[in-house]
Amino acid sequence: MFTPRRSLPLLPITTLVSLLAVAPRGLAQDPCGTWSAVTTPNPTSSTHTFLSEVSVLSPTDVWVVGSKYVPVANSNETQTVAMHWNGSAWTSVPSPSPTPYPGGGWADFQTVHAVSTNDVWAAGGQRIAAPDGFVGTHLMVQHWNGSQWSIVPAPVTIGGSGNFIDDIEVVAADDIWFVGDWLKFPPSSSAEKRALAMHWDGSGFTIFDTPFFDNAPIGGHGLTAISAVDSDDIWAVGGGHDGDYVNFSQIVHWDGQQWSQKPGPTAGSFHRLYDVQAVSANEVYAIGDYQDASGYHGLFMRWDGASWTRLPDPPVGGSSIEVLSPTQIYVGGGGVALWDGASWSVVATFPGVASPSIWSLEANGPCSLWGSGARWSSPDMLPLTVRLDSGAIGTNYCTVSPNSAGIGARMSASGSTSLAQQNLLLRADGCPPNKPGLFLYALGTAQVPFGNGMRCVGGVLKRSPPLVISPLGRASQLFNYAASPITAGSTWNFQLWFRDPQGGGAFFNLSDGLALTFQP
Repeated sequence: MFTPRRSLPLLPITTLVSLLAVAPRGLAQDPCGTWSAVTTPNPTSSTHTFLSEVSVLSPTDVWVVGSKYVPVANSNETQTVAMHWNGSAWTSVPSPSPTPYPGGGWADFQTVHAVSTNDVWAAGGQRIAAPDGFVGTHLMVQHWNGSQWSIVPAPVTIGGSGNFIDDIEVVAADDIWFVGDWLKFPPSSSAEKRALAMHWDGSGFTIFDTPFFDNAPIGGHGLTAISAVDSDDIWAVGGGHDGDYVNFSQIVHWDGQQWSQKPGPTAGSFHRLYDVQAVSANEVYAIGDYQDASGYHGLFMRWDGASWTRLPDPPVGGSSIEVLSPTQIYVGGGGVALWDGASWSVVATFPGVASPSIWSLEANGPCSLWGSGARWSSPDMLPLTVRLDSGAIGTNYCTVSPNSAGIGARMSASGSTSLAQQNLLLRADGCPPNKPGLFLYALGTAQVPFGNGMRCVGGVLKRSPPLVISPLGRASQLFNYAASPITAGSTWNFQLWFRDPQGGGAFFNLSDGLALTFQP
């Protein structure tokens, strides 16, 4: 039988050692701005709190989840933690923590993925009794409906335990993947600890087979992270089960029909991959760490459509990755490092506590990121959230009209309006998901009916290249200055046009407007 995962220190010991061992040296200025730690409440009575993942919907709608360690009776329990950012502060939001035995309960969140304001998924593991009475670690999935968290029934192993979820990827509302560890009982052999690949089709879960490797004496392997280009182009990475290291490359790919191994470079004596980000079919990045005679080191690699190539080791370890462009890749670990396409620079450390670890990163624009994890302040482990934010820019105007996704699409922008920097990211949230759209811009303003909404830009209209709105209902695009007539000192007005067949009427709609004044 397999026993539950370690409840504390909430990460495998090997992981904590590696993050401490690769504490960064030196600090460079991030070209986007300055990183800072955000005031984050420690849950009542918790002595150890770890925030495992952050998910960003908008500057005023961010979720982070994790676990807390609290005294109960004469013992301790590990319980779920969920917090929400409203644009100015974090608020703790109650979430179920199954505890069948007082003082012995264990439930944690390892991952969260926000689809919309009233559609958020979180998952991890829970210590419960299976139908056959065996008490152990089983899958835990929860869903936020806009007002509360509730448990979604997930498959349960009969005859043993050792199952948990480490990551979620949402391709569409009825196409969601969960990865982690899973205990399987083949007819011809004893229990096997396999990598979990579980799919939600909108109404129920299905577990798909993944390539199995005999990993004695550890006893199996698992998947830690997943990222999708499309429904038939999905990557997942990991290592040994329960966070252990292995000497083989645990990288698998889903082609729409099955999972197959796509091994990458191995490093050191043992290694593990902790995060993956698929940008396109020919551009995928994976991050992790490895151990050799001199200690622990970050591990960084890239898929070019045919094979994996190892790139220089990141100086902060490798627990999380966020790819904004091939020349702007952030990695979290014992700090934050930035890859510019040729070399690494450490752009953030968080002094005042010993060796904080950034376990998750997610972007909110080309110069706006959130991170989450934990920081050690002996004898406790405290929750940590950090942020890189150059600030929203521009002035909103014009009436926004409701669309089939909700109250309406709203424009925002981040980066800067500097013609020299060319890092302006246009964005609109609250759009119908997976629909085509494009940004319009002009020197003039207007407020005239157009389609199902209002045209807010006036005069001679310019168009950006077409785009497809994400499954989150977000349209974003780095502005192409080379194809525009914009000059320094001028003010231009921007708006998103998008298809909306479910909205009826003219079958298209628009966001509000955003005015931006450009600098040299």
